[in-house]
Amino acid sequence: MNPGGAPGCFTARRFQNLFRAMRYKNYTYIIICCLLGGLSVFFMQGCSKDENESPDKNSVAIPFNLNANQKDLLLSSSFDNSSHTVNRILILPFKKTSETATNDDINFVPDFTAAKQFDVSTFPTNATMLNLTQGISYKVMVIGYNRNDYNQSNPTATGSRFSIGSINNPIQLDNLHLNPTSPVSIPEFFSCVCNAQTNGSSLGAIFVAQDGIKLTGNLTRIISGLSLEVTNIPAFVDSVTLVAEQLVTAIKARDGVPTAWQTVGDAGNKILGKLVPTNNTVNFNTYLLPTFDARKTKLFLDVHYGSFTERYMVKIPDLADVSVSNSIIFLPNQAVNITGDYAKINIGFTITGTINLDDDAWDGIQ
Repeated sequence: MNPGGAPGCFTARRFQNLFRAMRYKNYTYIIICCLLGGLSVFFMQGCSKDENESPDKNSVAIPFNLNANQKDLLLSSSFDNSSHTVNRILILPFKKTSETATNDDINFVPDFTAAKQFDVSTFPTNATMLNLTQGISYKVMVIGYNRNDYNQSNPTATGSRFSIGSINNPIQLDNLHLNPTSPVSIPEFFSCVCNAQTNGSSLGAIFVAQDGIKLTGNLTRIISGLSLEVTNIPAFVDSVTLVAEQLVTAIKARDGVPTAWQTVGDAGNKILGKLVPTNNTVNFNTYLLPTFDARKTKLFLDVHYGSFTERYMVKIPDLADVSVSNSIIFLPNQAVNITGDYAKINIGFTITGTINLDDDAWDGIQ
């Protein structure tokens, strides 16, 4: 007789032994569950405590406020009668590479992780906060543009009219530039380097991130403009094309100084526009990147009639800080206004003045 029963039979003794084993295992399971539950509560309490604290004990929140000329940025249709507006800004902090380095711009590199881009509808902007590393020296740049022209969150998106970068690495405050996609289609650019304050006292552009610091800035336009009018054009002229000798293709974001350009003989589009005369007149109005004196440029008019094209240099008198030997100097936030009679196209045109682009007469304020 087999007291344990035949193999595979579920006898009373086998059932009793199995029950005892299960009871022992259940106690073990309960003990393990209690231990795991206690550990979970411990870690959850620890996580809850961290969430209530600053995510980075080494960072400090710096309040920021931006001002600008309301009519320049938001209300004006620009002098070229297009509807440009600046309604998006990028706040880009530059961190000092070493606290022992000099305060030159070459020693400040962008901190893209702390940068902020947002759309604006009025100025001054509502205050925002920049989270910067405590105890580190910074300069903060702001770049203003149109939201349809660029998005820092997707800088290579189709339709972007410019890029932000530099020709040489590493990127520094000194070489950060704005590079339009087309040298003859220039977006409106505004920029500034912020001023730091503490306890009502100005610290200038350089500051050490710490409690009590406040930042303010005032955007200014860093592109140029050109207006060229030709009157009394004969009826046989089919069209007139305005051509530049060379064009600046990229500028420093800080001050508009050229960083890249096309030169005489370069391939590429230097045609600024082509117009059919209206009432015997053509009037070219366009934005350009500043040339300063180092990259001043000559202008040409290609006159088309039938199968013929004749090129004429736009001859203008010398004018301090505007023109030298028929080459024009374009400066940030200024437009050069030139007029001429077709009958004097071989003799010369007249500079009627340089216009500050902030002037209501050019901004078209209604």
